[in-house]
Amino acid sequence: MISKIRIREAIKKKFDEKQLSHSKELNKNFVFWCRLELANTFFSILGLFIAIIDYEMSLFEGGAFQAIAKMGGVHKEASNDSDYTEVFNKRMDMIGNSTMRWLNTICTILAILFLALRNYFRMEWKNKHYNT
Repeated sequence: MISKIRIREAIKKKFDEKQLSHSKELNKNFVFWCRLELANTFFSILGLFIAIIDYEMSLFEGGAFQAIAKMGGVHKEASNDSDYTEVFNKRMDMIGNSTMRWLNTICTILAILFLALRNYFRMEWKNKHYNT
């Protein structure tokens, strides 16, 4: 009789240890998933902020706004290619334009990478959590 009780206690203890280690692993994976989501959000917002700054700088400080204003108007005939070329050149000649675009590209790539990793670890966590 005593041996059956000890066997049950040993089985229960082993089950509790296994359950505890499984819960710790799920918690660790959940925290990692949330950190990936935070990194994804950070790089997405940073890329958006850089794009807005680039747009505002190129439109108002780079002189492109004045070139665009010359193109428009009710009485003006259809704009020719030289007007568009002037606007394009003013935008491309602006200091920091290439840097802003490269930073935006890097932030976008990092956001996509973190989003893919987040989705992978989220599905892995859900599979472990709901299949146990």
